[in-house]
Amino acid sequence: ISTSTPTEKIVEKWNTLFKDNVLSLVAMSHRPLIARWMRWALMVHNLREELAKYTAVGVVGLVNSGKSKLVGNLFGIKVEVGTTECKRTTVPFLYNLDEIIEGLDVIDFPGVDDRDESIPDLAELLLSIAQVVVFVVDYRRVHTESAKRWLEYLESEPVQVLVCLTHADRLYVEYMGEDGTHRPTDIVRKEIKIQLDMIKEKLKPCPKHKVQFFSFYQDKDSVLNTPEGRKILHDVGIQTPLDVGDWLIDVFRNHLDQEELAERLKDYIHKEEEPSKE
Repeated sequence: ISTSTPTEKIVEKWNTLFKDNVLSLVAMSHRPLIARWMRWALMVHNLREELAKYTAVGVVGLVNSGKSKLVGNLFGIKVEVGTTECKRTTVPFLYNLDEIIEGLDVIDFPGVDDRDESIPDLAELLLSIAQVVVFVVDYRRVHTESAKRWLEYLESEPVQVLVCLTHADRLYVEYMGEDGTHRPTDIVRKEIKIQLDMIKEKLKPCPKHKVQFFSFYQDKDSVLNTPEGRKILHDVGIQTPLDVGDWLIDVFRNHLDQEELAERLKDYIHKEEEPSKE
């Protein structure tokens, strides 16, 4: 059996593969799930072997919160966005970034609240590979049982965690009005900070996590979907994928003692800010 062996093939040859083994007693109805677990266990083993020399960032969170958008926007790579009509990530994707940032891998996890009940257990296995975790959740769903359970779980893990409360551009519109002229920016900034502080208070006990509002993308026709619009969001305390990159740089440098990796990431994500040479 390998990671590429189809689940159906494992089930079809079950009695031959596991003759004289306790697995031969498994009921037919349970064999597909266990076969998937076998493949995932092999995947995790292979990943552990392959990633031993890399620093891995795990991007995990709830369904449709913007995990894949973050990976694509921050690292400028084409990401897989899922295999269903809902366009959600349903399997973990590993991106080796050696070509652009040597020594860095990113794992884009399926939503941990997916209807596939096996995904949370798989996520826990794969998170053991990651040295840094970015947890992505729609700010309106951060108090769901799924989100709270995972934040508490991550609190017990020896990793640095950034909690990205996404879709916060909608919060901005709620306070300011979409054209951005209804109320003074400084007042909106204070109100958004109050909202953030209220969320942090309700998330206790999770003091280790850094929690911040983010907007990874805006509606196509929104006035906020411009460089000027994104600057306005930043001015009121709503951060962008670039801020996630700066947080990672700080973690690599000050928590993981990975100065060279921090510099490579900094050079990559800020390359467009360098003045042109004429």
